[in-house]
Amino acid sequence: MQNFQTNFNPFYQNVAIIKSYFKKPVILTQGILYIVSAILSVVSTFVMMPAMNNYFNMFLSIPEIAQDMTASEARFFNSFMSVYTNIIVFASLIPSIIMIGLTAAAFLIIYKKSKNDDPASTPKTGVTILFVLSIVQLIPIIIASAILLLAILLLIVESIITSSSGADEAALLWVLTIIYTFIFGGMIAIFLLYFINQVRFYKSVLNSLTTVNLSYKGAGIFGVFSIIYGVITAMSSLSSFSITPILNAMTELEPEIVFVVDMFGTLTPVFMFSAVTSIFTAAITVISGIIALGYKKHIKSYTEGFSDYTTSEQNAGFVGDFVMDTPPVQESHPTHQSAPQINESKFEPVVFNDNSPIKQNTYCPRCGTPAKEGDVFCNACGTKL
Repeated sequence: MQNFQTNFNPFYQNVAIIKSYFKKPVILTQGILYIVSAILSVVSTFVMMPAMNNYFNMFLSIPEIAQDMTASEARFFNSFMSVYTNIIVFASLIPSIIMIGLTAAAFLIIYKKSKNDDPASTPKTGVTILFVLSIVQLIPIIIASAILLLAILLLIVESIITSSSGADEAALLWVLTIIYTFIFGGMIAIFLLYFINQVRFYKSVLNSLTTVNLSYKGAGIFGVFSIIYGVITAMSSLSSFSITPILNAMTELEPEIVFVVDMFGTLTPVFMFSAVTSIFTAAITVISGIIALGYKKHIKSYTEGFSDYTTSEQNAGFVGDFVMDTPPVQESHPTHQSAPQINESKFEPVVFNDNSPIKQNTYCPRCGTPAKEGDVFCNACGTKL
């Protein structure tokens, strides 16, 4: 606030407020966790491929199956399933690695730019990457939701037709329809709410970096759902570590199924690596929620009590302990257009902590930057005064 008279610019001040939050170590930690998650995904893929080959070999050695296949057919089946499995694994791995890698890069960019004290250095690039990735994640969720809703609609129609025909299974079909609607309808609502608010959150951060308004839309809902989703993921991942004891217990109870248990036992390394990867994913998800909730609290600490700041359609700029109405900052070159008139009575004298008023200056009608006596053009945006 001490340099307001000569250096105030609402855009740069908002950037400084946002950077003061995103330079915290939790942002760097998030980027590192995403890198570790990407490495684990690659390692688990190379662990999965030989495990799946062993599984298919044991499957073909089952007496009932071996009797129905010649040696050449068995080799062809094994080769075909190995190639098919590898294609499926790599087809899912590559987009996943790209998404995880871009997200890790985005958080590292945000942290690095926020640590830079230069006002021109902003985390806009990193936030833009996260915003675009959140939209990419939302698209398949919308498609899947549309398919599920269509299935629910078809099930309801089938229930109505069955009821009208007086069939005995009508009551059971209606019960299944209701259960299906509540379970999958609830899942659709939760996932849409989560991913839509993820988009809203990153969009609000991006708007705060590119306008004179600070915003935290979607941060609260996205933060809460991220933490809940992360905890559920962690709990489900821990169950994977109990697969080996369960298989051993099954063998003791039913010795004749030892061959089947051994088949699934070949996939134990896959389950273990998947569990570890899921735990890292859960940690990342929880931290994302903490970041979103922390961002909301951080921005509210600057804007709470200034309703004009968050609700004004004129993009009111926030300056310390008062609100000053200014038009949005626009990067432009000097033009020959006549400058619009400005009502100087709207600008009140600023009083700092030492209660010493600062003499009122003339302000740029475009960006609100104070002008010195004798200036013809604004030193910030070039507008003619």
